[in-house]
Amino acid sequence: MHNESISQLIPVHACDYEVNEGIVTALYRKESRSFIDKILFSKLNKTPYKIDFDEIGSFVWQQIDGVRSVNEITNICENHFAKGLEQAGDRIELFVKELARTKLITLYKKR
Repeated sequence: MHNESISQLIPVHACDYEVNEGIVTALYRKESRSFIDKILFSKLNKTPYKIDFDEIGSFVWQQIDGVRSVNEITNICENHFAKGLEQAGDRIELFVKELARTKLITLYKKR
């Protein structure tokens, strides 16, 4: 995905999450790779992994609503953090790409 195209995509949460005092914890289940893993490690498959985001990551996550594009979320973050977020566009795009790569979100084209 090129940087030009990701800014127009719409992220959507693909996992459960919790918010505690403004900090987001994403909960996801790692999929087993084989039938044997599913049988032998069935209890492990039911336990979600947790990822705690920092303040900026948590704010970005909470802006994901299935309607706003990455570009719109970047603008909201720039306004919220003012000058405290240097190179916001690049940082947020990198963060969104990583969320998509780890399947915590999915990205859709705007219709």
